[in-house]
Amino acid sequence: MNALESKILPNSKDKAYSNLNDEMTPLRETHVQTDTTNNREIIDIIDFVLVYEKENKQKEVIDTFLYNLLVNGLETQEKQEEKQVFVLIKIPFEKCLEIAEKIKHKMPIEKNNLDRYDLPDSIWNRFESLRPIEIVRERKRRYFTAPYNSSIRYKFEKYFDKNNIDQTIPTKDRCLLAYEILSRTTYSKRLEDPAIFSGNDNDRNIGIDRLIAQGIFEACYPIHEDYGFVDEKKTNRQLLWEYWARPKNWAIYQPIFIIRQYFGEKLAFYFSWLGFYTTWLVLPSIVGLLVFLYGAITLVWDRPTNEICDPSGMGNLTMCPLCDQMMCQSWKLSESCFYSKISYIVDNPFTVFFSVFMAVWTVLFIEFWKREQSKLQFEWDVIDFEKKNEILRPEFELKVNTKRKNPITGEEEPYVPFLKRFTRYFFSFSMVILMIFLVVALVIGVIAYRVSLIMAFPRETDQTWISLMTSVSAACINLFLIIILSRFYSWLAVKLTDFEYHKTDSKYENSLTIKMYLFQFVNFYASIFYIAFFKGRFRESKIIEMCNQSGCLSELCIQLAIIMIGKQILNNIQEIIYPLAQNYWTRKISHRCNKKDEKNQSRWIEDYNLMSWTNLTLFDEYLEMGKNIK
Repeated sequence: MNALESKILPNSKDKAYSNLNDEMTPLRETHVQTDTTNNREIIDIIDFVLVYEKENKQKEVIDTFLYNLLVNGLETQEKQEEKQVFVLIKIPFEKCLEIAEKIKHKMPIEKNNLDRYDLPDSIWNRFESLRPIEIVRERKRRYFTAPYNSSIRYKFEKYFDKNNIDQTIPTKDRCLLAYEILSRTTYSKRLEDPAIFSGNDNDRNIGIDRLIAQGIFEACYPIHEDYGFVDEKKTNRQLLWEYWARPKNWAIYQPIFIIRQYFGEKLAFYFSWLGFYTTWLVLPSIVGLLVFLYGAITLVWDRPTNEICDPSGMGNLTMCPLCDQMMCQSWKLSESCFYSKISYIVDNPFTVFFSVFMAVWTVLFIEFWKREQSKLQFEWDVIDFEKKNEILRPEFELKVNTKRKNPITGEEEPYVPFLKRFTRYFFSFSMVILMIFLVVALVIGVIAYRVSLIMAFPRETDQTWISLMTSVSAACINLFLIIILSRFYSWLAVKLTDFEYHKTDSKYENSLTIKMYLFQFVNFYASIFYIAFFKGRFRESKIIEMCNQSGCLSELCIQLAIIMIGKQILNNIQEIIYPLAQNYWTRKISHRCNKKDEKNQSRWIEDYNLMSWTNLTLFDEYLEMGKNIK
């Protein structure tokens, strides 16, 4: 899904990868607009937009929440449309500093006057010089940063934009700070004094996420920049469209530093990893293709295959039945000709070399990515975030009632007793094991289907055709079960992780990753492991499923091809066709409802019609790549 054509919601999970470091200019044009309906000015900077229906039955709850946002320091303005009300939100600069201090957000504190040691130009650096100057990244950090502290404000003030104080903080960071207030503001009662990080004990009616889940608000999102120019300079969105998001740029270097400025470090890390991984796949794809071509070309000279396929020679030999059951019968050696050819193409002498090559490639890829990751962490100033700057999850603070004094800071903080935490972890772990056994049971069911299908055919039926039909149909059924179970378990894993009461976002995501990895590994690869290592080896069993005459390798290739290709087709439909269709449909519906020219719509209305980017979208993308790497 194109990030430029979706509503990116910076939430608590994005705080781990976004800080106020070396960009001192805003990421979009901020100017005063005129509300032609009410003849008044719209707030000059729009950091967030909330949307609710005009005829909402929970109007009292909405009014309470919006009132509390004002008490907590946000500026709001409502924009009336025919069926919806758009609430434009701005976070003032001083409130930005207050929230930044609370969550230990980093801001520039000193210029980087250190000279960068330039290494001799490598081939890669020379290639980088050929790129448009607009997307060449700056290799030196402009500023050193530190968590904002009001007691030493004078050290940070040196880098404030005195002409336009609101433009001091980049837009991506303003959105995060505004969302911090939105996610911690209560709607159960009207506040008299600001209460964001305190005063919410035993109050479960807190945060915009719960309001959206209950259907009181329809959407909550920051708005995109406009395409085009600002002060004769292209906006970041225009640069991303020209050099990144368009299909014709598939082979061009990604402007990672612009992606980082526009979307934040978390999304930039994903695309950096994706580009690095794709680039490194070029060499093994070439080597693998050469090995495959070698097998296809030299097949005509392979003596064992030629003898098996000669019906007047060795191929005419009558072979003993593969089993002692009534369903097995004698067969001619030439009947295994087709599978013998496939086995040679994918398992020729150079396959051993390719296996060794991939083992070495895997080690080098991981080590070089660690190097690239460390370099980006330093350049983007996020090396020590999880150790020093990560704050408590709002969901954790809402659910936990018990508190204890932190032995280091001396402050009261939410605390989950060991026994309660152990009970929840044990229940969650038990559910994961249960789901893994469910996958194994379904694999056994597919095996029973294969055996039943083979026995259903008459004995005189061509065994090669039976084997191919059985393998293809069983693989298709297995693919269907994999997709269904994957969807269900993704939902279950999130529920189980929520149930565990994780303190920080990093711990939450680590726990979710472990659950998803364990299940998805078994889900996607149980049938493949069975064919590769277990099929045909239980000869003492009453239900015997044998490999074909040339072995199980050809059947393993069929299983892999159907699962991988089918999964990729489904992913492309889900990530490309479905978002385009949904965005087109929602725009048409909005155009009919509002009866306005689509070109003259306000930016917040255009972005409202885009497909939403959920909290787990990026997690699913990483998981998809992880499954492919296995």
